[in-house]
Parts: sequence; structure tokens; C-alpha cells
Amino acid sequence: NELDSLWYMQPNAVQILDERSDIDSKTMHYVKDILTKGYCVIPSVIPDAITQECINKYQVFKQMAMSKVPLDEAEKYRRIVNLHCAVPELSDLFVTNEPALKVLDTLFQSEAILYTSLFFEIGSAQVLHRDTPYFWTKPAYHYFGMWVALEQADDENGALEILEGSHLIKEEDR
Repeated sequence: NELDSLWYMQPNAVQILDERSDIDSKTMHYVKDILTKGYCVIPSVIPDAITQECINKYQVFKQMAMSKVPLDEAEKYRRIVNLHCAVPELSDLFVTNEPALKVLDTLFQSEAILYTSLFFEIGSAQVLHRDTPYFWTKPAYHYFGMWVALEQADDENGALEILEGSHLIKEEDR
């Protein structure tokens, strides 16, 4: 039943979650944050060595790609889709993130997989928006966005902005 697989979109999702006894307390906390706030923050789960390896591998990729793909005026790439395909080490940001995988597996009630990635070398400067019209699956709503910062993020370099609870706002009819 598709509705059962979308339990996290039901008005009583927190109650459904509370009935589960197979979820550890940290995962339960993060999943409840997603259900109530629309997001959760799982701090400091990627080992520094993996983060640094990803940064180093990206720098190698950038040096090789510069002659083929133009940089912006600040010598940066604004948006690269599926960079993890060209720099496989970036997949480690997903597969080594056990707390996030447990959250996603709990929400999906099956194993989460990395489907696509977006890489921003600098803040994307996007206005607040909802991803659903841009990232679509069939059956519907079988995805979650996961953001991994490879450096400290702040207002100066492009911190992610979230409108808490906006996941509960009715969507426009597409």
C-alpha cells in the first residue's frame, strides 16, 4: 500500500512513530524532528579524514575540469549535478553517515540509497523554495534531501536556510 509507505506524510505520523519499539532513542529524536520541524541536524558524524579526502579529491577534479567547464567570476563552480559519479569519494559522505542512514531507513521503511547529488562550491544563493516540484519520484515522495557541509557554514559563505514547519504547508497543484 503506497499510503503505508508514506506514513511520514500522515497527520498522525508522530503517533505512528511512537508505536514503534525497534528504533533507538537518537534515531527516534531525529525522525521526530523531521516529522515536526521538517528537518533534523545530525552534527559531526562524518570523520574529519573523510571530509578532508573529499575536499582533496574535489580539488583534483576541479584542476582537471577547469579546461573543459568554465568557472564563474570567482573561480568557483556554482552547481554540479551528480559529482559523486566523477568523484566517487563523495559517496562516502552518504554511506559513512550511519545516523542519517538510520533516519532515512526508518522513514522509508526500507534501505535508503543515494540517487543524485548536487554540489555547490559556494552558496547557491537560491531563494527559499520547496524541492518537491524539482525532485520527483514515482511513486511520489520517496526521497529526502540531505545536506552535508564540508566546511563551517555561516551567513558569509552560504548557510542553508530552512523555514521550520514549511513541509506541512499544502503544495500548489502541479
